[in-house]
Amino acid sequence: METENETMVTARETLDWLIKMAMADGVLTPNETAVLKAFCDTHGIDAEDAINRAKELIDLNTPETELIKYPTRNGLDFEEHVVSYLLGVPGLKLLAWTGDKYYKGIYDPTTLNPDLHLCYCPTANTRIAFWVECKWRHHWQKDDRGEYYWEIGARHLAHYRSLARRTRQKVFVVLGTGKNGKNPRSVYLIPLRAFVNGRIYLRDVQCKYDYQDTPLGFINAVMTKFL
Repeated sequence: METENETMVTARETLDWLIKMAMADGVLTPNETAVLKAFCDTHGIDAEDAINRAKELIDLNTPETELIKYPTRNGLDFEEHVVSYLLGVPGLKLLAWTGDKYYKGIYDPTTLNPDLHLCYCPTANTRIAFWVECKWRHHWQKDDRGEYYWEIGARHLAHYRSLARRTRQKVFVVLGTGKNGKNPRSVYLIPLRAFVNGRIYLRDVQCKYDYQDTPLGFINAVMTKFL
């Protein structure tokens, strides 16, 4: 029987609580940043992503009551957007949807895998499996030269590359930008191999889609350009 002390929570829920505590005074201190990074590294979460989320909340001056709900809601909404969009493609199947659960510091190694494991079967004799990591941001970051870029955490990058080698299946990042995850302004398809030292520049992204594009066209881009 589950007791109060044995209640299972997700790593994401705990992380959002930590962010709320760290930002109660409206400032993310170096010590608070270190705590967030240590927690993320322990539980297989993108530390840079979490820290950037906390910084964005400061910039947005989000009320304290929204600190937990805002970033998590948009990230999950974007994942659901990608799933509902892509599963409209005939022959595309969802093999797995990775969660972030852990219990008393123990978590399944598959937690580190990309969010979605998909398989495209356009014909009876054709089966192409691939992985998709969904990321949502308000906007691209800008470097000192004024060029727009986005980075993926070193630990996740190394794991994704190892996964691609072991399974012989491609890994992609689907990056959404805009004000909310349910209605992204733009979505970018980025093959893992395009990242150089964990960074991808907007100028180098080859595949972008907006709402006038069809899901089948998006998948065709995956098939013809990257697989």
